[in-house]
Amino acid sequence: MYSPKIKEELVMAMYQLKLKTGKPITKQANEAVQAYVRRLRKKIREETKDVILNTRPIMSDVSNQKGQALQNDVSKAYTVPEGRERTEVRS
Repeated sequence: MYSPKIKEELVMAMYQLKLKTGKPITKQANEAVQAYVRRLRKKIREETKDVILNTRPIMSDVSNQKGQALQNDVSKAYTVPEGRERTEVRS
């Protein structure tokens, strides 16, 4: 299991808090890390949500452009040139 090295000045500050509050240093450290992890996860979710929301219109535009291009290609393929009659192809 990984055990990170905590800076000595932080350990001293937590020790002083332990003396004043009676809360063990390990409990203080766990609470601090849990709060940090929650904040970081929330920030990541919000940033990811922003990226998704900001990307969605772009993807929609690309889809619409591709769809329009495909529709134009299909229309061209089934357009009968002037002066010619459309003939049915049977297989």
